[in-house]
Amino acid sequence: MSALEQFEVRFGTLRPGIHDFRFEISSSFFEEFEESIVRKGAGFCEVRLDRKVNLLTFDFDFKLNVELVCDRSMEEFLYPINVKKQLVIKFGDEESELGEDVQVISWDRQDINLAQIIFEYVTVSIPMKKVHPDYLTENENEFGEIVYKSEKDDSNDVIDPRWNALRKLN
Repeated sequence: MSALEQFEVRFGTLRPGIHDFRFEISSSFFEEFEESIVRKGAGFCEVRLDRKVNLLTFDFDFKLNVELVCDRSMEEFLYPINVKKQLVIKFGDEESELGEDVQVISWDRQDINLAQIIFEYVTVSIPMKKVHPDYLTENENEFGEIVYKSEKDDSNDVIDPRWNALRKLN
């Protein structure tokens, strides 16, 4: 049995309404994808399926930690992923992707494997610049981006008298 078979949802046998699923995500999940930047990970993804006659709405809630390699120090560190995503699947004559979070599948489909979708949602939740928390400077956020802070209170600054003369022209 492949590690990805457990992510199969057989919606064809489900009645219209709300259905909840919980998928455990481990390192073996990420090993199935050659292009994965994640080496190890552990956690889960809760999925709520709202099944309608001609529409499937999947609400994903991720709670996991993935092991990444710092771009600065090359040290491994755990990065938490706590995100919510939604995917809408419509039924149609031919399968296609209408947008980032909207897909069309054929009317005769009875199931869908969410493994690739879960993998993509996890991957896009990882920042482009991966910085170990120990190597962030005080001016950087968790993504290694510089955050500019103004600690100076400008309200008490002395205004140059030349500007006052220009204001009188108004």
